Amino acid sequence: MPSTQTVVLSDLVPKGSPSQPTLRRRKIHRLGEKMALLDDVLQRFQPSKIVALGEAPIRRDEFSDLDGAAHEMFFSYFENYEWHWVGPAMDSPASCDVDVAAHDALEVGGLILRHRPLSGPVTHEISGDLNPAAFIGSPGYAIRRPCFVSNGMRLVLPKFGAYRGGENVLDKQFHTIFNDDGLQVWMLGYEGVQPVACRQLRVD
Repeated sequence: MPSTQTVVLSDLVPKGSPSQPTLRRRKIHRLGEKMALLDDVLQRFQPSKIVALGEAPIRRDEFSDLDGAAHEMFFSYFENYEWHWVGPAMDSPASCDVDVAAHDALEVGGLILRHRPLSGPVTHEISGDLNPAAFIGSPGYAIRRPCFVSNGMRLVLPKFGAYRGGENVLDKQFHTIFNDDGLQVWMLGYEGVQPVACRQLRVD
């Protein structure tokens, strides 16, 4: 959102607080990968404000397994940018080690930002959580990747840093959001974002 110097991210922090060591290491490893990608985004767009849709980090000790550089990089972002977290309720401020503003929804530049899209017809909404993916194919060729999806009135973001997985945009949950207003899809690639014609979309 260049006019407001704002970067909007969906699901920056992997969901859940796994207690099993293997799952915890996997979550920390994934977060470390996202930090490198986030650093590239911030260097490219030079925002003053970051809005993260999804679960929020609360305590430094939750991320103590990050290597030193990634750990310091992650928490330095909270000191150098204006952060807003939109999503599930955070812990009480007394237990919070990072300076963020928490919201159920946030208006920025005339748009409403939410963690999860509202059901039914809505306009001027940007949301996350659903992690949309597009599957396209033809004889001898098929590809499935996360994507942005819109109907021209609202937009659902893919999970930040994801290049696989996600929920097919032709699934029922997207129909309840966009109805038959017509989908506009932009698929993530390793070299950018590419528009996808609806006639190319396939169910899984």
